[in-house]
Amino acid sequence: MPTKVQYLEMLKARLALWNAELDKLQADAGDRADLKKTVAELLRLRDDAAAQTQVIERAGEPDWELLAANVDKEFEALGDAFGRARARFGE
Repeated sequence: MPTKVQYLEMLKARLALWNAELDKLQADAGDRADLKKTVAELLRLRDDAAAQTQVIERAGEPDWELLAANVDKEFEALGDAFGRARARFGE
């Protein structure tokens, strides 16, 4: 298991990559309702993942490791959603 600092750095790096991808998708969405809907869902999932990152940041030493499993699931769901969006919209 990485240290709390290492874990947070990894989470923040993944969020930064997804934020860049979201910016591109938003720019590409234009008038496409289907892409706008997908972007809205990705934003919701990203916000949830970012909130979980803050929970880890505030958690004490023994507690953050217990929370990490749930955060990992949240990040995995977000990664899967991005994968589906890439497959659907050819990104």
